[in-house]
Amino acid sequence: MIRIHNPHHVPFLHQTEQLRQAGTLCDTLLTVEGLTFKAHALILALASKRLKRQLTNQHGPGPGYCCIIDRVSSHTFKQILDYVYSESLEVPKDDLWELLRGAEYLEVESLVEQCQAQLRDPYSPTQTDTKVMILTIYECYWIR
Repeated sequence: MIRIHNPHHVPFLHQTEQLRQAGTLCDTLLTVEGLTFKAHALILALASKRLKRQLTNQHGPGPGYCCIIDRVSSHTFKQILDYVYSESLEVPKDDLWELLRGAEYLEVESLVEQCQAQLRDPYSPTQTDTKVMILTIYECYWIR
């Protein structure tokens, strides 16, 4: 597993994740491959340039937002959503390329940068099975 940390994590994100998990105060429904995800428009707009454009261009009569996400699998979208709402994300190394493509499409810049760094590093867990990398905001630790 590769741990990818969110450098924009602040303490209240833990609370927003709890609200999202409970479906509380969620004002956005996102549909990906027929699955529906609930989220908060403000959090999505701060994390993703593409979602910010989609959300700010909606002028419907209702109080909430709806977005259909294409070009990203529901599995990858869930990983991206979990990343946006949390301090870090652990993903199997085999998911890294698809996660990068999804992050690029949704324009989640910090996730794109971290995926690219993992893929560029010849000693990253994506390149070798003998090490696991835990990435933090400040340091990298190799665990053998």
